[in-house]
Amino acid sequence: MKKEEVIEAVVLAKKAKSLSWESIAEELGMGTVWVTSACLGMNSMPEELADKLCRLLELPSEAK
Repeated sequence: MKKEEVIEAVVLAKKAKSLSWESIAEELGMGTVWVTSACLGMNSMPEELADKLCRLLELPSEAK
């Protein structure tokens, strides 16, 4: 998946599940600002957290 496709998938899944950036950050055990910026493609996410995010948002493995 291209970066833009992953960002779109994250935002759509977040909305579909009625999650906030705060709740996602809490699930990942990280800060809200960092999680939001990583989900929007502004920085990278370690593999373990990317796996957890993909499971939480039910994203395809290619999104990782």
